[in-house]
Amino acid sequence: MHLANNLFFLICPFFVIGLSFQAQNDYDLSEFVDHMEILSRLTNGIILEAGLIDKSIPPDDVISEILHLGAQKIDKLLEIDRVKLLNIITKYQSLSQGLNISSEIEAVEERFHLLENIATEITFGDLSDLDGKTEYEDGVKELEKLNTDMGVVDNLFSNLTEIEEKIENVRNIDISNLTKSELNAKLGAIKSMVEDIEEFIKNVTEFNIFVTEIGKISDFEKMNISFLDQLKFEKELRDRYDSKIRNGTKIQLDLINKNVEHLHESSQFFNVSHNLMNPILELISTRIDDRKWTEKFTSTFSKHPSDIQRLPDDAKNEGLKLLFSKKESDWISEHLSKSLVPLADFGKILTEFDARWEILSLKTSLDDLSFVNDIQIQLGKNFELKNIQLQKLKSFEECDNQRPNESVQTLEKIEEIINAKNELKEAYSKLGSMDYTKQLPDLKTLKIFKTWKRLGKKEADSLKLNKEINETLDLIRKLKESLPDFKEQVHNISELIKKVSSTPINEYLKSLEDSGYLAFYSCLKREIGEKGKVVVDLLNEIDEIRKRGLENATKTQEASEIVNAFVSSLDGLKNLRTYGEGMKNVTEMEVIALKNAIFNDSLIIMKKVQKSVEGLSHIRKLSEKRTELGAIFGDLDFIKTTAEKEKDKLKIKEYDELLKLDNLKTSLKTLLSKIDKMNVSIGGLEASNFSSFIPIFQEANEIEDVKEDVELMVTALNSLKNVDSTIQENITDLVDALDILKSLNLKFSTFEILSGIEGLRSLDAFFSYFSSEIPPPPTVPPPSTTEVIFTEITTILSSQVAVMKQTGNTTASTMPEWQIGLIVAICLILAAAIIFGILCYCRRWFCFKNRKGKSASSPNKDNFIEIFPPPVPAVPAEESLYIPPTSTYQPLSTLPPAPSKTEQPKKETSSDGAQSGGQEFPPAEITVEPTQETEAKTKTVEEGPAETKSKEGATGSKESVSKGSKSKEETKMKPSQEVM
Repeated sequence: MHLANNLFFLICPFFVIGLSFQAQNDYDLSEFVDHMEILSRLTNGIILEAGLIDKSIPPDDVISEILHLGAQKIDKLLEIDRVKLLNIITKYQSLSQGLNISSEIEAVEERFHLLENIATEITFGDLSDLDGKTEYEDGVKELEKLNTDMGVVDNLFSNLTEIEEKIENVRNIDISNLTKSELNAKLGAIKSMVEDIEEFIKNVTEFNIFVTEIGKISDFEKMNISFLDQLKFEKELRDRYDSKIRNGTKIQLDLINKNVEHLHESSQFFNVSHNLMNPILELISTRIDDRKWTEKFTSTFSKHPSDIQRLPDDAKNEGLKLLFSKKESDWISEHLSKSLVPLADFGKILTEFDARWEILSLKTSLDDLSFVNDIQIQLGKNFELKNIQLQKLKSFEECDNQRPNESVQTLEKIEEIINAKNELKEAYSKLGSMDYTKQLPDLKTLKIFKTWKRLGKKEADSLKLNKEINETLDLIRKLKESLPDFKEQVHNISELIKKVSSTPINEYLKSLEDSGYLAFYSCLKREIGEKGKVVVDLLNEIDEIRKRGLENATKTQEASEIVNAFVSSLDGLKNLRTYGEGMKNVTEMEVIALKNAIFNDSLIIMKKVQKSVEGLSHIRKLSEKRTELGAIFGDLDFIKTTAEKEKDKLKIKEYDELLKLDNLKTSLKTLLSKIDKMNVSIGGLEASNFSSFIPIFQEANEIEDVKEDVELMVTALNSLKNVDSTIQENITDLVDALDILKSLNLKFSTFEILSGIEGLRSLDAFFSYFSSEIPPPPTVPPPSTTEVIFTEITTILSSQVAVMKQTGNTTASTMPEWQIGLIVAICLILAAAIIFGILCYCRRWFCFKNRKGKSASSPNKDNFIEIFPPPVPAVPAEESLYIPPTSTYQPLSTLPPAPSKTEQPKKETSSDGAQSGGQEFPPAEITVEPTQETEAKTKTVEEGPAETKSKEGATGSKESVSKGSKSKEETKMKPSQEVM
């Protein structure tokens, strides 16, 4: 027995040390963050349930956040007229199926389009009163009054040559050797020349009046005849539509009235109901776009409402519950789990309801519903135009009744007028300037020649030098040169004036009027005009609905399913709200304890914890990606060398970024080394409460941000790869690594990890108060002899483990894992063998004692009997486990029954919170042979329970009772009692 015990004590330290070392190395950064995320979720749940109970958190806000209602209020959703909402789809389907179509209807609809096109394209004014026509007619009249008879000109200048010769003769006169009679003849010729010049000047003055009259053509030339272009536009329009206008199907409103009435009836409904779908559209849009989600009260549940259901399990998390309390972790965890059951039930209903709304989270649903909504909005607008549409429909019919039935003369004469006007302008521009005729010589000096009495040398010389005579001679010569062309142009002008007459214009307009086109155009412009478009839009809408009814039946059906799903869920939404509001009536003991234990500023502190945990999560992501970032930690000298060589081909900014790669490499190494250091701290962490994590948070806060712009580096590397193809393969791995790094959030400082420390301390305070608000844990029976032995073993091992933990990390770093595993396996096998040997030895020893007793007391009895323990004494009410009262919620599960008042609590054997030996090693189950004494005891138990209780109480012995089987009860006996 002593040998077995010694071997047992020898093996157990190795067994415990092996398990402790393994657990220590398994608890790394990843597991730590997992626990922190669970803690964050659990904290959110605690605060949320407390807020719902004390009414500080409105249930509607919680439902809105979980279901992602966005700006939509539950009240507004519940107030939606369900009947009208369902009728939207039904009404549209009925409309699309009830619109008639036939070849006659299509022909009439086409006629409306034709007339509307003509009305739109009539850019000319009223042809019966063309703007500018009257002014043109007045101009033509003035033009026709002009004297363009060149006979007048011919009469004025018929003797120009004669006058020119006289002047030449006088200027060249030679008086030498002339007789007196000859001199008198010359003197008479001079006086005759002067008289001819005077007559010439008079004729020139009259010619200037003629020229001035001709100049009035310039006023007509400037006259605008664009009104004639309107006649051309009319002709072009008429040419396009003449055959259709005169030969097309006549408008018959009776053919389309039924469709129009059906559309107006539906439009009236849609005009009232077009806003009904907006809340659903906004709801779907919000549920699709997580940027619109609010996370004030449910930040850890907003994307996974099912997480609320897991809160009771989170409360039992093995990695966290030891932090609730050093001594009563299981007890507190069990009660915390039960306290969160009402919220978990709420979460279950929310999750189930959210699943019903899955169709309201699809982009296709948004598209299908928007399709129908856009149609009903457009149809609703048609109702607002109903009166004008009906009015214009009649106007179309009226104008169509005035359709022209005769042809119109051609525009040939109008074209001639336009051409003649242009030619007149050109002819007038070619008319040479006659301004020189206005500079006439002064006749005063010439009159002196008429007073001469004699002609001498002096007088003859003065004639040659006379200015007026020379100017007159020049004027005559210019006239002789320019008059032929002048007369020709004036003749052309005279002919063109006849061609610009307004008579053909009036004749053409009379032809338009007689054909009926003027009245037709006038009706289109007056009765239809731009507002005729409302009729065309109406007919287009009818046609589109007919087509959509066939082509988009699938979308309409899907929209119907969406609306039906929403309407059918409104009662569930109402019940969901009722459930949430009922949370304030919960009276379960654990729930009230949770509410009372909640800390001040809980929401603010929760946000800080969540933000800190988010930062830790990003640190973990970086740590997990370190293998994929391997290319960054390789040799990067070739990047710098290539960048220097190709510097001229790179942008300055790209070159600078390439030189920063070494800085990035260094900063990442430093950062990862700090993460490794933190990981070591986590591995050696001996946490007894949440405040134990403060050093980890402090180390995480020391991890600095990556300051380099990774995105710019990727751009620079791609540019370098393009200029030097020889390094493409090497750069590709580096770019891939940088792309991974770029996808990570490396701005750890933004998460303010230190701010979560306040939350850790608050959680310790919460669980301290919560444990005081719930009943104390049940007392435990005094340890048996075996339990005492194992307790002593555990105490010894605990002290040994405390020493061995200091060298655990060194062992892990120097010894391979497979060797450690092998040692642990061997130790476990040896321990199991030794324990089995000890138990066999003990069993044989007890069997020997029992047989010895049997031979001395009762040799004729059976070899073995079962020993039944005494009945368990009743537990006083004040020490029993609290059973929460019933409520409107699902009853909480009943905890295990409390032990007897006479039982003593187990002794704590480990200062670091290890479980007692009795819990780790159950007492051995021993079967003994019956003796005379045991038979007597058994008989006493069966016949007199009260006497047995008294006897058991006097001796102070106690036996544990296990659960009964179908055929018999198994009994556990302590070795010390059997020895007695």
